[in-house]
Amino acid sequence: MKRFEITPAATSVLGLCLGLCACATGPASTNEERVRSAEDARGDSAAPEARGARVTEAALSSHLLGVMPVGLSTIGATTLGDAVYVLGGYSGTPHQYSSRDQSRDFFRYDLSSQSWDRLASVGPIQSVGLVSDGRYVYRVGGMVAKNDFGQPEDMHSVSDVARFDPMSGAWQALPRLPAPRSSHQAVLWGTQLIVVGGWALSGGTYDSEWQPTLASCDLAQAECKWQTEPMPFATRAHGAAVLEDKLYVLGGLTPEGSSDDVQIYDLKARTWSKGPALPKDNLTICGAVHDGRLYANGGDGTVYRLSVDGTAWRPAASLAFPRMFHAFVSSPKGLLALGGVPGQARGSRIRHVEAVSTEEPVAGSVWTLNSPSAAKNRQGVFLLGQQLYAFGGNNSLEQHDFEDHNFVASAQRLDLGSLEWKVLPDFPQRRQSMQTLVAGTEDKPLGLVVGGFGNHDNHSSSQPEVYGYDFAASSWSAPLSNLPEARSQFGLTSWDNAAWVLGGLNFDGSRKGAEFKHPTAVLRMDLEHPESGFLDAGFALKEVRRAFAGARLGERYYLTGGLKESFEAVTSCEVLDLKTKTSSAMSCPSRHRLGGELVPVGDRLYLVGGSVQLEPGGDRQPTTRIESYDPAADAWSTLSEALPFDEPKQLRAFAYRDQLLLYTANRSTPTVQVALIDPRALSRGSRRFVSIPVPAGEP
Repeated sequence: MKRFEITPAATSVLGLCLGLCACATGPASTNEERVRSAEDARGDSAAPEARGARVTEAALSSHLLGVMPVGLSTIGATTLGDAVYVLGGYSGTPHQYSSRDQSRDFFRYDLSSQSWDRLASVGPIQSVGLVSDGRYVYRVGGMVAKNDFGQPEDMHSVSDVARFDPMSGAWQALPRLPAPRSSHQAVLWGTQLIVVGGWALSGGTYDSEWQPTLASCDLAQAECKWQTEPMPFATRAHGAAVLEDKLYVLGGLTPEGSSDDVQIYDLKARTWSKGPALPKDNLTICGAVHDGRLYANGGDGTVYRLSVDGTAWRPAASLAFPRMFHAFVSSPKGLLALGGVPGQARGSRIRHVEAVSTEEPVAGSVWTLNSPSAAKNRQGVFLLGQQLYAFGGNNSLEQHDFEDHNFVASAQRLDLGSLEWKVLPDFPQRRQSMQTLVAGTEDKPLGLVVGGFGNHDNHSSSQPEVYGYDFAASSWSAPLSNLPEARSQFGLTSWDNAAWVLGGLNFDGSRKGAEFKHPTAVLRMDLEHPESGFLDAGFALKEVRRAFAGARLGERYYLTGGLKESFEAVTSCEVLDLKTKTSSAMSCPSRHRLGGELVPVGDRLYLVGGSVQLEPGGDRQPTTRIESYDPAADAWSTLSEALPFDEPKQLRAFAYRDQLLLYTANRSTPTVQVALIDPRALSRGSRRFVSIPVPAGEP
């Protein structure tokens, strides 16, 4: 047994991963009285009295618990005691199944120590049903790819059934299913093992037979004798869970297409009925019962809870990493989401184990990763979905090393879900301090890189070029256009189908005695015609400002901190109305910052990073304070005096869903740190930050 530690600190429906999904549930629910989880104020306030039961409401929140050894989809998963068991799965290219990329691993995740064990393998398999009765772990069915990589697909569902004894560490074969199944669900009701839906594959995608039946056997008997009965529908890639003697079958794929239907089977009366439909856009939704309530989670990332009266699904929490083809199980740590592919974002398989529970919300989580780049500061950065692109920059930890060898051109992409880097083509120039923007459409995004700082003709200077990055082709363009005059340390935003440049510095080391110029004119570029370049927008900043923190909310752009001429601090703060082309004053944060980051999340702005002077005339120091700005009240508040970074310098910040994503490469080791910060948790008083080390690779 090998142990490795992870310490806490559409396309066509048919093409969607072939629907080989194994949403998993935890141990079978019982009818014992439980304290029920919270409904929001809109929930079923009258339902508890109607049911004759007392319902205690408690808020749910999500947090990252750990990292899987390897990213996998279509895993089988269940819990037994304080451990989560994960069997099989797939790590290769979607829709290109082969034996090479099917997982042969059977893992156990200890929820107390947050460490992983590798257990007895059953060979390559995916889409297996995994359940536990509190003593054993049972596996049911699954799919095995018999073809080698690059060969025509030869996929076969299996009828194998076996149980794993944690005490002996061995599998014991049980009577096989009446017919092979994959893309199915397995649940427990008392001692009854029940298998729901799925199909039988016997070759390629179209060599399949739907299984519109329930198969069941009694594990309490000396021999598990399978019985089948018809269902009034066919489905696969669905969710299933048992709550109070009722089997809920959630959504899935049908022979006609996708379905949001909820089918309910009364296990005592042996009758079917319809439940409330699931929310839209949640293919491969999973179901689980936790603390006596039924939950569902699919590609939109929302964790939905069935109301007490069983008539509606209501949002209960939200995942940081929405996913499909994943597992969703109940555990002593709450509901756990494991594995899968991004639900509505670009990226690879998700390694994060994410918990939804009533525990105190986590204020933030941080990972430390090896870096493939020599850059230490002032890189250009894009965030697209769960993909973080970092390129260019400077390889010195200091801020004013501008020799040729200090400037970097390398580019790389970090998948925030899989925590893996991919090396990309170099940026066209060795340059730092570029401003970036993701433009274009959702189907065809375009990255824009504007200006920056580098060496030219043996002297350092601000740069004028506007480059484009094609995300689909992973390629850089020749300069699309140039700024009217070179700029660095400026602000860049988009609004009204245009890109806007605000403030900044025009520095040219060859202009002896006149190296510094401070443009205040606001520039505008039509995003549909970037070749036309940036033109004067017809208005200007109220005063000179560079190296400031700026961000847009609605049609207004907010500016705080920064420097003016002669390295003097800009002590006022300004808001520009891009529509009316007017300027007005706004209140300033608690301290003047140089080089901070201002990020819009919801209807607030969040200020992080940069440096401050703690005493007049004193040296500047990196700040860890997080401040929030409410534009409606024109008021700032301090959310936290701490960040989870051990070297909180040269931060880059972005909005990631409803959280803050922070990134820094300015470290004395060849690593970067990435953090997710939850402003809502901070506003509720949470100050708990968690460090989640990442293993170097598959163990």
